[in-house]
Amino acid sequence: PTAKLSLRGVVAGSINGEALPTFRQQSLGAEASLPAYELHQFDCGGHALGIYGCDRLALVQVEYQSNFRALSRVARQFGRDFGLLDNIKWVAFVNSGRAWVEPEGTTTTPTRNRGLSDFVTDAGVGLRFGVVGVYWAFPLSDRGTSANFFVRLGPRL
Repeated sequence: PTAKLSLRGVVAGSINGEALPTFRQQSLGAEASLPAYELHQFDCGGHALGIYGCDRLALVQVEYQSNFRALSRVARQFGRDFGLLDNIKWVAFVNSGRAWVEPEGTTTTPTRNRGLSDFVTDAGVGLRFGVVGVYWAFPLSDRGTSANFFVRLGPRL
């Protein structure tokens, strides 16, 4: 009763297989999709070509959060808990996504086709203090990049 498991899946693209108009194109990266990576890091080279991003996108996010019930019980036994720990939750999450351009659906060749054949994954942990959350996300697909720290008002999922 004190834990919550959230799952979100997103698939985007045109139904008829044609290239999407610029204002409908997608990209991955940053806190909303893959928080361990930079904003629009996986855009199929779109920014270099003057377009927004990719024609196709798939994203799966899983988040688990729970209260610190054991700490709260221990603190009550010693008479030191004032209900503060009941509003603090720990969070663990994993995100995996892929963004790509269908070769037959575009007239230009993207300069970077990252994501065409593989998913990019990150994982993280965080603390929620009521509606405010602080999180650390770690890239699992690129070992050369560092962790990202971010703050959110409201839940991730």
